[in-house]
Amino acid sequence: GLQRLTRATLAIICVSFVIINLFGCGFGSSSGGTVSNPIGGNEDKSAQWVSYISEVQNEINSNPNAGWEAGETYITRNCSPEEFKAICNCPQIDLTKLSTKRLNITADSQSCPVKFSWLEKDGKNWVTKTKNQNPYGTCTTFASCGALEVWLRIIDNMPDLEVDLSESFLWNKQTNGRNPTPPTTGIGLNDAGDFLKNFGTCLEDSAPYSEILSFKEPLSTAKKYKIQDWAWAKGNDELRVGLLKGPIVIQFDVYKDFSVYKNKDKVYQHLTGAFLGAHAVLLVGYDDLGKYWLCKNSWGEDWPQPGDGGYFKIGYDQISPNGILYSVAPSIVVKPETAAITSVVSPTNDTTKVPINPTIVSSAFSSTRSGATHLKTDWEIYNKIEM
Repeated sequence: GLQRLTRATLAIICVSFVIINLFGCGFGSSSGGTVSNPIGGNEDKSAQWVSYISEVQNEINSNPNAGWEAGETYITRNCSPEEFKAICNCPQIDLTKLSTKRLNITADSQSCPVKFSWLEKDGKNWVTKTKNQNPYGTCTTFASCGALEVWLRIIDNMPDLEVDLSESFLWNKQTNGRNPTPPTTGIGLNDAGDFLKNFGTCLEDSAPYSEILSFKEPLSTAKKYKIQDWAWAKGNDELRVGLLKGPIVIQFDVYKDFSVYKNKDKVYQHLTGAFLGAHAVLLVGYDDLGKYWLCKNSWGEDWPQPGDGGYFKIGYDQISPNGILYSVAPSIVVKPETAAITSVVSPTNDTTKVPINPTIVSSAFSSTRSGATHLKTDWEIYNKIEM
C-alpha cells in the first residue's frame, strides 16, 4: 500500500510539474520573460474606445482637409482612456528659459533640402529601434536616450552600430528614485539634457527598464555615455537646420483624438477631443512639401499598427516649435576601469582640452595639432553650429 501511494504521489508531482512548465505562473516566466502588454495585464481594452473611434471618424469625414485616418490602434487595444491620459505627462517647456542655451545658428530654410530623414540619410537608417515606455510617464527619457543613440552612430559614422541606452538609469538617477507610476510627472527636456551632460547614462543591460521600479545601481565599471552639451532650437527654421546635424528632442500637446491615429503614412492634425497633456518624442525628419515632421514615438514598434515601427507624421504647426539639439563628441564615453586618460585639443580653441578614452575612440582621431591629437568628428559635424 505504501509503495502504491508513493508512486501515485510521484505521478501527481510529475503531472503538476508538466502543467506548470506548459502554462506558467502569472504573467511571465521566472527567467525574466516580459508581458507583451504591460498595461493592465493582457486585457483587451478595445471595447472602451468603439464609440469614440466612430466619433472621430465622423469628424474626419466632415472635414475634407483632415488628411488622416482614425481607427483601432495599439493604444486603443492596450490602454483605457484614463491610462492613455496618464502617460502623457511631460512637463510643459518653460518658455522663459528659451533665451538661454540657444544655438548660435543662422537659420536659413532655403539652404535646407525640401525633405530630410535620418531613416534614410545616405541610403541608411541611423535611428535605433523603437522601444515602449508603457505603462509609465517616462517619454522624455526615451526621446533623450534615443537621440544620444543616434548621435553615437553619427560620430562613429556607423549607422548599424548596436547601442541600447538605459532609460531606467536616466529616470531613477535624475529623479532620485521617484516612482514613475502615473500620475507622477515626467522629466523636462532641459532637465534630461543637463543630466546626460553631467552624468550620462549606461547601457540597457546594466539597468533594464523592466526593473525600473526596483532599480539597482549598476556596477562601478559600467560605461557611461554623455553628451557634450545641448541647446534650444527655436522655431521651424532652426528645427530644420538643426535636424540636418542630428535628431532633436521635442514635445507636443496630446489631444484625445491622437489615441486613434491609425495610419503612420498620414499627417496628423488635431481635430477634436480634450487636451490630455504633453508628450516628448524624437524628431528625425521633415517634409516641406507635405508640411510635416517625422517623429519616433516610444509606444513600441506595433504602434500605431503592428509592424509600423513606432513612427508618425505630424503637421508643422502641431508641435511646440522648440526642441533640444545635443552636441556630442567621441569623448562622451567614460570607462572608469581604464586608468589611462588622454586629452585632445579642440580645433576651435587650442587652449581647451577634452578628456577622452583612447581605447574607445581611437578611430575618431585624425591629424595632430600643436603637438596634441586633434579631435575631428564632432567639430566637423557641427561646422555650422556653435554652442
